[in-house]
Amino acid sequence: MILLLVILELLQLLRGYRILGGPLPPTGAVDGIEWIRAQAHGGPGPECAVTEARTWACVMARTESSGVVVIHAGGEIWWGLSERDAAPALQRARWGRLLQFYGTATRSAKLRVSFKYPVAPPAGRLRSIRLDTATVRDARAAFVAPDAVWIAGHAPPPKSWLEVTSTVTAPIFLPLEDLVAGPASLPVQVAVTEGRSIHGRVVAASGAPAAGALITVFRLIDPPPTAGDQSPPRRVLAAESSSDEGGGFELPALGDAEYEIVAWHAQHGRASEPLRPGSIDTVVRLRSSGIARGRVLAGGRPLEGVAVINVPDPAAFSGASDITEVKGGDATTDAAGRFAVTMAPGGGGELRIGGGARPVKRVALPRSPRGVFDAGDVDLGLAIELVIVLDRDPGCGLRAAGPVGRTGLQVVTAVRASSGVFTLSFPEPGWWEISLSCREQAFSVSPTLVQIAAADSGKEVRLTVR
Repeated sequence: MILLLVILELLQLLRGYRILGGPLPPTGAVDGIEWIRAQAHGGPGPECAVTEARTWACVMARTESSGVVVIHAGGEIWWGLSERDAAPALQRARWGRLLQFYGTATRSAKLRVSFKYPVAPPAGRLRSIRLDTATVRDARAAFVAPDAVWIAGHAPPPKSWLEVTSTVTAPIFLPLEDLVAGPASLPVQVAVTEGRSIHGRVVAASGAPAAGALITVFRLIDPPPTAGDQSPPRRVLAAESSSDEGGGFELPALGDAEYEIVAWHAQHGRASEPLRPGSIDTVVRLRSSGIARGRVLAGGRPLEGVAVINVPDPAAFSGASDITEVKGGDATTDAAGRFAVTMAPGGGGELRIGGGARPVKRVALPRSPRGVFDAGDVDLGLAIELVIVLDRDPGCGLRAAGPVGRTGLQVVTAVRASSGVFTLSFPEPGWWEISLSCREQAFSVSPTLVQIAAADSGKEVRLTVR
């Protein structure tokens, strides 16, 4: 081995070769060392070996471009990115692959690589088909050249993928399970194409443009269902936009995948349309599942700018596979205090009217959507004013959160009247959790939960500081 190194050093001087090497990883027997080239060369590739001094060494031509040294040991790999003549720092992984990009768009694109996976819904929402995403934390990407990237990591989560994006190219999605299955010595050739924006228009059932519609695009991560298959494929968020005054919208370039466009409009309804690969324009026609309308008053006078939120029933939301079926439209009242919103296609739920600095009233919606549901005049009335008296004053602020067990949780802050005495305005009845807001030492009150009713307005509630 010593003679071999001497010969190699002579080759460096006489034939333009160079040696790159470094210490071996702290592991057992080495199963093999290989050099992964960033680009193809006409001549032979670098030769790598383990020396008697327990180091690794690779002999290569001086014209050899950057590459990745990969040391196989104990079913794992230790890899390092080599740039010029510096010995790379080795990193540990379970797998590694080199991606080589090609295509005219590659020349002008600054490619970005990320690793993502779908997040399983909570136990109460196991039927959900629209999933959140998260980043695969133990996967890494290192560019060896502008058109080549080395990726490595440990055990990837199920259904995880590698995503390649740039400002000028269409996104690329590659399943990590497929990349992990191949040998590190086999580069993956990836075609890069120019991105094309998607143009579309959202219209109401009548054909009129739907201005201000929310457009959400989901990418299917499961194959489209076959004939007779009733299981809808799962999907993840890909893009969002909104329609202009003429109902038009534009989406960023989408990749070669199956997509779904879902559009919502507060007055005109909802629609879901597939977007097949290669599509560059589409028309989304909304379908209304019924309108809920009414007028909001305070003391007989109409209120402008009051929030009207269509809140789904919690049980229906937890059991729905498609959460867009249980969500209706939202709005704010006009100058006459009037509002009109679409009801959820699945029916049920309630209108939560008010909030913020205003009292809250809730109006139950019919379980079966119908043409028009008239809530009539909804008078918000007055907030429930209570006086909170503490047995001692810890010098803290006081606040309440609630109503507990209802949708639309609010936090209201009390106003200090005197030492240990506060006034607190509750926007609606129900169970409220009272807490102290302290700068230094932590205090709590007892009881923590207090049931508030409209008839309690003006009364006094005494609490013990602990």
